[in-house]
Amino acid sequence: MPKKTFEIAIKTGNGFLTQVKENQKQLLEDCKDTHLFNTQVEVSQSEEKAHGRIEKRTTTLHKTNESITDVSWQLLIAVIIVVNRVTMKKNTKTKQWEATEETSYYVCSSDRYSLVQLQDAIRNHWAIENSNHYVKDNALKEDQSKIKKKADLMARIRSFALNILRGANVENISQTLYRTSLNFDRLYSYKHIFD
Repeated sequence: MPKKTFEIAIKTGNGFLTQVKENQKQLLEDCKDTHLFNTQVEVSQSEEKAHGRIEKRTTTLHKTNESITDVSWQLLIAVIIVVNRVTMKKNTKTKQWEATEETSYYVCSSDRYSLVQLQDAIRNHWAIENSNHYVKDNALKEDQSKIKKKADLMARIRSFALNILRGANVENISQTLYRTSLNFDRLYSYKHIFD
């Protein structure tokens, strides 16, 4: 998560929202300490029931950056969002409900967004992220790749192929890849590839 992206968003009058992950250890610890400052502005709770699971989500908006110890990050981060998810899944073998809990931390460069807007952005991002990674992992076998040198180039090629298929309104990526591997002439049926 480069600081430069935050700087560009602030300079252009936009907001940049991103999840803080383990690779930003100090920033993540600082976000976890936000609750110590009692700065929560809004709290929202929601519950979803689907496919044998119940997910309860609590989102807390902190319009502060007081817990951030790095001064350069303090200048870039306006709000901290904490999302706590408790998921209950029904174990079909034991017929018991099993609970898992996860807390995620997000930061945003602007404080002009409401909690609802931030929640929607986070949910929409996860929907895209999950569907994109699922297809890359299952259909394109990205996790099984043994490529070590310039792996980012192969990732771009996979994304390019996926975008071509989605642009051609292909619904079943795995099936289409299999059929195309049997007959490369099928590539000509995808619109705008060879125009």
